[in-house]
Amino acid sequence: MFEEKIVLKVNEIVSQLKKQLAPALYDIGFFDATIDNPVAREKIQNSFSGHAADIAIRAVATKLVMFTTRSWDNNGNSIKNFLKHTRNEGDEIARISSTGRTPSIPRNDQRIQALLDQLVRTQDELTESLKYKSLLLLRNEHIAHPLEGKSDISKKLKKDNIQVDQATYSDILRLSKQTAEAICSVIYIWDRTSKDPESAIGIAKRHTEEFWRQLPVLSKTEKITAS
Repeated sequence: MFEEKIVLKVNEIVSQLKKQLAPALYDIGFFDATIDNPVAREKIQNSFSGHAADIAIRAVATKLVMFTTRSWDNNGNSIKNFLKHTRNEGDEIARISSTGRTPSIPRNDQRIQALLDQLVRTQDELTESLKYKSLLLLRNEHIAHPLEGKSDISKKLKKDNIQVDQATYSDILRLSKQTAEAICSVIYIWDRTSKDPESAIGIAKRHTEEFWRQLPVLSKTEKITAS
């Protein structure tokens, strides 16, 4: 049985994950509509003013690296800490639900434990992947601190003789999407409220694609202005 302090702690974790999910979904939509988009590339390449757009793209990439790595941290309000308290507690979560804390489900519903088990597998696969470790290196050694080659994860990789390639924009997009989906699972497991991440991502993606369509080819605009 959950102690009250554990319930309060998990409530806080889920609340904070919800808060960081909402803006991340729109960042993901922007990024999805921008990277590998030939229209966007045409509009900003070979232009001086296009550097401003490039700065925006890199800023969103940085935000998504932070979102992804923070969500799987060993401390703080992370998915890992949610699982630390709940990973084998599907029956208890169902019991709490049946008392009216959340939308009711059958007391012995095994779906909650199945979702927890799947979330554990996602955590293990994602956080042990070399691409995720590449994001950790980027965060720990370039974004958060100037510690290139000196962070704990870098030392561990060197000790294990593991070479990690730099993450691409596509890697950042894929891992951030997987993280958003994992947070949606956390919210459903604990609150029994369903959120479709693809809906918010799709809205931001459509708006961003329209922005790139409406933007003039900046290099041509610059030539006209110069003349």
